Amino acid sequence: MEILSNKFHISKSYLSNLISKHVGNSLPTILLNFRLEKAILLLLDSNLSINEISHLVGFDSTSYFCHQFKSEYGITPKQFRSEGNFSI
Repeated sequence: MEILSNKFHISKSYLSNLISKHVGNSLPTILLNFRLEKAILLLLDSNLSINEISHLVGFDSTSYFCHQFKSEYGITPKQFRSEGNFSI
């Protein structure tokens, strides 16, 4: 956010408001959704561990990744992978 605001010579709060107004979500929410969607693809198409996937998609903490995944989809990444849940 800071890099973009500096590049366009606007404040971070103004940039955040512009993004929210035009996209409908904040930049952190957009990034979180992107990371979780990428994680779903990796859960379906790889044999990587959940720990590896969480770090590959940008989470520093696997437990935080699992918390966010469950908060968004109602099941844990492990449950998603074992059930082959395609209804998310």
